[in-house]
Amino acid sequence: MLKKILLPVDGSGHAWRALDFASDLARQYGATLVILHVYGTGAPPPELREFVEAEHLTGPDLPRQLAERVLDSAEERAREHGVESIERMVGRGEPARAILEVAKSVGADCIVMGSRGLGDLHGLLLGSVSHKVMQLAPMTCVSVR
Repeated sequence: MLKKILLPVDGSGHAWRALDFASDLARQYGATLVILHVYGTGAPPPELREFVEAEHLTGPDLPRQLAERVLDSAEERAREHGVESIERMVGRGEPARAILEVAKSVGADCIVMGSRGLGDLHGLLLGSVSHKVMQLAPMTCVSVR
């Protein structure tokens, strides 16, 4: 049933909970887990600044370095859950669009991602990445809180 699961990760608590859920699914179905980190052109989000400092990441390729570290952590955690088949990808640009493009390009059967935890009204007015992906993706999407 599930052959390829796309898991966008951004280093947030919701993303790590989504990773645990997606890892269990991948292990149960023998599916490949595609772990994706999408970064933009601005400064790292506040949630990742502590990680940047702890890892001593600097320089013009900081976003790419950070993406690789987030992917390293995610892959290690997925393997601890028993996932055997893992692919890693880095995207750049607007997250929802990049997630949808990668889902299509890898032939994902399912997208599992963390919820940002926005309140219903706030999320409706501003829109979150997970909400946009769920509305536009042609495959099953799971939002994990």
